[in-house]
Amino acid sequence: NHSMFKLCLFLSAGIIYMKKHSLDLNKLRGFGRDKTFLKIIFLVGALGISGVPLFSGYISKTLIHEGLVEYIHMSPTGHVILTVSEWLFLLCGGMTAAYMTKLFIAIFVEKPALESKEEADHASHDPGKVKIRFVSYLSAMLPACVILFFGVLPGLFMKGLGVFMSGFNNFTLAGEGEEVLEHLSIFSLENLKGSAISLTFGALIYIFVIRRFLTAKDEEKGRIYLSKWPVWLDIEEVIYRPLLIKILPSVLGAICRFVASTIPTFVAKVVLVVSKAVAKFFGELFDRIVTFTKERAFKDLTDKEHTGLKKLHNGIRRVQDKDEVIASSISANLLFICAGLCLTILFLFYLLFLQ
Repeated sequence: NHSMFKLCLFLSAGIIYMKKHSLDLNKLRGFGRDKTFLKIIFLVGALGISGVPLFSGYISKTLIHEGLVEYIHMSPTGHVILTVSEWLFLLCGGMTAAYMTKLFIAIFVEKPALESKEEADHASHDPGKVKIRFVSYLSAMLPACVILFFGVLPGLFMKGLGVFMSGFNNFTLAGEGEEVLEHLSIFSLENLKGSAISLTFGALIYIFVIRRFLTAKDEEKGRIYLSKWPVWLDIEEVIYRPLLIKILPSVLGAICRFVASTIPTFVAKVVLVVSKAVAKFFGELFDRIVTFTKERAFKDLTDKEHTGLKKLHNGIRRVQDKDEVIASSISANLLFICAGLCLTILFLFYLLFLQ
């Protein structure tokens, strides 16, 4: 159920960021005044997570509150601790309602902040502006519909899921938990009173804390929102950013460098050793097969005297010897012919020029 709230609100926040490229409330103030569809989607998620009746968040908070009340009545000891836990639960629900009220009023109710000339020029020439497609709104609308449907008709789903999950909470009280849930009146006056107390806390926190101490009036921009949370208590700056930007990249980078420099070399060496062993094995295997075949299958052929083959071999050898003799005699004859021609030419020169 809580994931439906986060899905609805985070998708709405994503749509807003895609349009404004900022998460600063002072820059987002009044952004959604004329965006009715987005306003309704965000409002459903805000009312759901705040525990307002007729939204699924009210069902979840009622079941948790009912569990605390039942334990207060059943526990022989720890009555004070459980009572304090109940009021802390109601106060935390009020704080959730207060900060969701702050976000909704800042983005969808208040007038837009007055922009300086430089900011206006930058906004008009901002190439990052994009048109949000209907499918983006649809993805945020679906969880909003689930929040409404579960809240209006809790008997169909929420109570059934509560009965089913009660066995996982405490095995010894599983049967009693089912009995309580089956006979629980979600919209009884007592349960509505718990929600009213929590929402009253939220209204008081918003009016007397947020509006008085976390906002201020500026002559140029009107009312602005202040961030008075100490930097050293900022979880994002103290934990998330160092962890995601410095620690994890360093650790994972070292692991990747070790793997990249060690594993491929090791694998290559293993492959070479295994390949060499396999090649040697199959080479020796084939040699043994050939040797065995020669010794066993062709033993009679190797031992038998083949006179015909020998005669053919001797005849071929004699022909080769004769060819060599013929070739050598032709070479000698050609040499003598060449010498005779040279002498004849010299004799002709003598007759023509010297006599």
